[in-house]
Amino acid sequence: MVHTRHRLDHLGTTSILYEGSPDYPDFGRWFKIIQENKVSVFYTGPTAIRVFMRAGKQWPKQYDLSSLRLLGSVGEPLSPEAWIWYRTHFGGGKLQIMDTWWQTETGTFVISPRPITPLKPGSPAFPLPGYNAEIVDEMGSALSLGGSGNLVIPTPHPTMFRDLYRDPEWYAKKYLETYWSIGPSAS
Repeated sequence: MVHTRHRLDHLGTTSILYEGSPDYPDFGRWFKIIQENKVSVFYTGPTAIRVFMRAGKQWPKQYDLSSLRLLGSVGEPLSPEAWIWYRTHFGGGKLQIMDTWWQTETGTFVISPRPITPLKPGSPAFPLPGYNAEIVDEMGSALSLGGSGNLVIPTPHPTMFRDLYRDPEWYAKKYLETYWSIGPSAS
């Protein structure tokens, strides 16, 4: 377990990183950290939220979470049920949730609400400025709203992976095959 507190005075930011089981010594661990350090932005993954759902709503009720002003989630999709539980029991039913979508290969968030975006449980919202996203079928044709297919980023974007340092052969073969093989050939 590592509990690190690092102050960046020039940015007016304090970051607290917690590595370890969220249930040690009990499920109050994270809530105690939030309360004692007056955490204002809390970011975690859907898996942890589901663990807390199973542990029960009694845990967050025992702590003062009023310092929180924004919640975040990243990782696998955040289901509507987990989204509602997170907002209700961590955020008092009023905080925005930045349910962000990205891939390691994109290098940053691509789809995310902004703090003023109307929220829909289970949806990360819209592409951020500089990104385009579409849902396409196996042939690369755009699907209508509500369709089911592949999420693609069809145009170059600010953090686009363009080469692999010192290994252009891997880039030419594996990267293009892995990330550009769905839909019509780009060649």
